[in-house]
Amino acid sequence: MENISQRLLSEVAYNLLNKAATRYPRIYLDKLISSLKREECCSSKNTVASIIQNILYAAEDGTSLCQDTGMPTFHIYLNPNISIKENLQTAFEEAAIRATENVPLRKNVIEPFSFFNPGNNIGWGVPLLYFHYSSDPGPMKIRAELKGGGGEIKSSLDWIFTSTENMENAVLAYAINNVLLSKGENCIPGFIGIGVGGCYASEAMFNAKNAVYRDLTERTSGRHSNISDKKIASFEKRIFENINKLGLGPMGNGGKTTTLGVFLERRGTHTAVAPVAVCHQCWALRASEALIQENKVKYITPHLAKEEISALRDEVSQVLSKSEMKGNVYEFSTPIKDEDVLKLNIWDIVYLNGKICTSRDGAHRRMVEYIKEGKRGLIPNEILNHGVIYHCGPIIGKGKDHWIIKAAGPTTSSRFTDDASFLVENGIFNVMVGKGTMGKKTVNALKGRGVYLEAVGGCAVSYKNMITQCNEQWLDLGYPEAVWAFDVSQFGPLIVSIDSKGNSLTENIMEKVYENARAIYKEEGLDPYKRYVQYPQTFAGLSLEEVIEKGKMG
Repeated sequence: MENISQRLLSEVAYNLLNKAATRYPRIYLDKLISSLKREECCSSKNTVASIIQNILYAAEDGTSLCQDTGMPTFHIYLNPNISIKENLQTAFEEAAIRATENVPLRKNVIEPFSFFNPGNNIGWGVPLLYFHYSSDPGPMKIRAELKGGGGEIKSSLDWIFTSTENMENAVLAYAINNVLLSKGENCIPGFIGIGVGGCYASEAMFNAKNAVYRDLTERTSGRHSNISDKKIASFEKRIFENINKLGLGPMGNGGKTTTLGVFLERRGTHTAVAPVAVCHQCWALRASEALIQENKVKYITPHLAKEEISALRDEVSQVLSKSEMKGNVYEFSTPIKDEDVLKLNIWDIVYLNGKICTSRDGAHRRMVEYIKEGKRGLIPNEILNHGVIYHCGPIIGKGKDHWIIKAAGPTTSSRFTDDASFLVENGIFNVMVGKGTMGKKTVNALKGRGVYLEAVGGCAVSYKNMITQCNEQWLDLGYPEAVWAFDVSQFGPLIVSIDSKGNSLTENIMEKVYENARAIYKEEGLDPYKRYVQYPQTFAGLSLEEVIEKGKMG
């Protein structure tokens, strides 16, 4: 019997969080490099190159490669030979607290009703611990995971009755529909996990979430869960190829790579019905594993090594230097003149100098309340005077007399559609920078008034390097939700995704994607008017034509 101490567990857990946050797994970097070589369109090549460039910056600086570090999550693999001394939960809590301060991780964890943020990423069942048991003796294995919310919120779950004519077709249709509904907001190209079967809905989603780490786990363990099952492996390939045929591409702006991998896990299920879950993981798939045996630790995940950075940077730089943008390129200082805002068209590229202010859910909500209460003057002057909002919740530390920015990438913008539209209509700002798309309400609000500029999701270190100074407002909302006023220099490239003429880049791209989806359905023998989920609980369970109609509604 091997006794493992709380102190050793805590130290290993902390090191795994640090590695996961700052150093990208090499196996996933290889997939991104392959994607870079495969892409033909200049804009999609630039997007993937920007992602790789950000990964290199993070490894070089030793900082979080994406500002959304999710919630500390651990998978713990036990067997009869392992005994844990003292308190296992406390060991992982200590690691999370320490990593939050030292790596640092963003202070994400809140109480869901009061929104209270303790600032240490623990509490109410966090860190999340998942236990796996094997009857075979051997070392204890731990995997640390960090996953941002932008990918997670595009995941979905439903039920397929076993009376369906063909379960594979039903799962394929559900997966394709799910990807269509995401519109690339989940920082693609990423990874898709699919869980089918199990007694409970939660089991299907757990299997979908766990499946995306299969490449990482099997590379180090030598075990192959589905590879030996040729039928499942063939079905995974079928889903993978069809999703990439959609042409949604990097960040949803078109291209050959929509996903870097599809991984399906199945379980025995009830004779009447099978739960099916689709889990999205953004390109920033952050994880690291270690083995503990005889009180010795072996870190088994190959991460990007610092000595590789120079050669990779040269390769990426060559791609960027040869690429040509689709639109015109502009550089503006804030506040941007109205005539300059109004001349921009979708696909144009913008670089910003001057001051931009972050705003997330809490700040948007507060500004809307102030406008409705006639208290416009309580909105920070940096917003009113410069007119540029950045959808971002940065990782920021406190120095002796200044703030230290660690990571500052964009967050998912679609959730601000209603509040942002109201604020644009009331003249609070006329330029927004974010990730993904925004709804029709925003398209209409920006007509004759402003633009929405799209940044590359997850590139938190790249954008951090363009910030020269910052100060804060509304810190009572918590670090991620506060308004941070950034002084920026050549902040970009940013793609004009919605212009002042009512044009939307996403709508433009999605029209072609919908055509591709119809062609895929036809090629696969699927009926675009049929609901393959008989009684859908989610939009992905609707027919293809219903999904397209829903997508066009914004």
